[in-house]
Amino acid sequence: MPRRIDKRKTSLEESPIVQELRLSIRKRERELERGIAQADALKQELVCVEREYGERIAPLVYLAHNLDERIFSLKKVRDMVMKGKTVAEAKRIVKERERERDERERERMRSGGREDNAQRENEDNFFRGGEGKNAEKGDTSHSISKKTAPSTELKKLWRKLAYRFHPDLTQDDLDKTKREAVMKQVNDAYQRADIFAMREILTQDAKSEMLADSSCMSERDLREALLDIEESLRRITQKLIAFRKSPWFALSKDMQKAKREKYDYFAYLTMSQEGEVRAREKLIARIERELLRLAQSTRLTRKIA
Repeated sequence: MPRRIDKRKTSLEESPIVQELRLSIRKRERELERGIAQADALKQELVCVEREYGERIAPLVYLAHNLDERIFSLKKVRDMVMKGKTVAEAKRIVKERERERDERERERMRSGGREDNAQRENEDNFFRGGEGKNAEKGDTSHSISKKTAPSTELKKLWRKLAYRFHPDLTQDDLDKTKREAVMKQVNDAYQRADIFAMREILTQDAKSEMLADSSCMSERDLREALLDIEESLRRITQKLIAFRKSPWFALSKDMQKAKREKYDYFAYLTMSQEGEVRAREKLIARIERELLRLAQSTRLTRKIA
């Protein structure tokens, strides 16, 4: 049986334009791989920073905020007492006004549901790495936390990726090592319910298969493939920009500086925030003592009268 002759062009027969396109694709693919790795590492770093802040600092910030509200209310009571109201009357008026204010706020939130949904969409866009209209404008959310994807779709994606990349499906040691690395990314994304990361892995695999035998691709196909890679690079760049605009990135830099200077930055923040809380508690105690004296003075004045 005669051997089939491969009529595809060899690299020596290719035009300079096609050769240049292949070189550009390989170069941009390497840049894309580095960008994806950099974005994934930065995202994990910021998630850890946000989690530690939430565990160690956020409760103290929340407490300080509540104490500020208490101080504001007590000062309003004191002002009313100084203008002739009794302490009991002033407290009743302040409480009623705060109730009305809270009701107006609840009504505003109910009527602003669409705006809230838009804000949540912005937060999801930020987690995806700045893709979307607001990200194009440089808008970012302060949260790295993501929306949990439906479990059915997650499982479907996981099964699809596992069938494609499971290490037990190959006998080649090098291929097995590569599959293990990809499956680690898949499992990590599944544990985080990160459906966007899983889709990205699937998309990159499809592109890799398309480019695996690029020798049979026309100049037009190569140009389209290069444009696809350029678009992926643009998205990764937007993701990195969005992450670096996050306050968690600034906090991460402060932590790294503190580590170089041999101290725990979160311990420093905790101590500072605890000092803020103690200062507010002392102020509240002082105002309450002042109100007690005013109440006693008012009762004494009425008895004399």
